[in-house]
Amino acid sequence: MLTYRIISVGKNKYRAFDAVISEYQKRLSHYATFEFVSVPNYDENPYTQKIKEAEKIRTVIPQDTFLIVLDLRGKELKSEAFAEILKEASLTHKHFTFIIGGSNGLDQSLFNQANLVISFSKMTFPHELIKVFLVEQLYRAYDINTIRKYHK
Repeated sequence: MLTYRIISVGKNKYRAFDAVISEYQKRLSHYATFEFVSVPNYDENPYTQKIKEAEKIRTVIPQDTFLIVLDLRGKELKSEAFAEILKEASLTHKHFTFIIGGSNGLDQSLFNQANLVISFSKMTFPHELIKVFLVEQLYRAYDINTIRKYHK
């Protein structure tokens, strides 16, 4: 069974998204488990803030994981391409970790550590909404890779 760990910076402010996330978790429950980890954000200058957040994030990244950073500067992918990347990576990895940065973004060290950096949009969204996008795309990728009907 696959494990998806989603690491985000800061507290969950918008509880309205929780039901949508739970629905996609339920749909994938026979195929994958989800772990949601929040690390604190720091109210400091952006440079120091990103370094401290990166230190906290690194403590919750599991060993032997396929690491994907979500960032505005990342590569935009079609759903089919995202599905293919996950399919190929799942041949050698059973753990996937996704990092969603805070308001000032992420430290460069996390980009250097990542297997992949992607963007869902060039627009800025709250991390709770990005979690919704992510779990939906994970479900869609599963659907594409198993030739089901959700994506069509």
